[in-house]
Amino acid sequence: MKTLKIDWLGRCDRCEREDALVETENGTSDWLYEGDRVMCSCGHTGYVAVSSCEPVAYAVWDELVEGYDRRANDDG
Repeated sequence: MKTLKIDWLGRCDRCEREDALVETENGTSDWLYEGDRVMCSCGHTGYVAVSSCEPVAYAVWDELVEGYDRRANDDG
């Protein structure tokens, strides 16, 4: 398993950063796979989904914890 820094999966739902770390078995910086794990520097996690119409990957973020204030926790 390798970890890649990716900036094209979309913004984090929690802090709105565009870069994230992706854990992938076979992915590259240009190609990721359905189910690869995603983690933002703010600690928010999710997974990679791939559109069935086109080979487009995007992040699906885990549900946010109620009461989280992104402005109070913005480090970037």
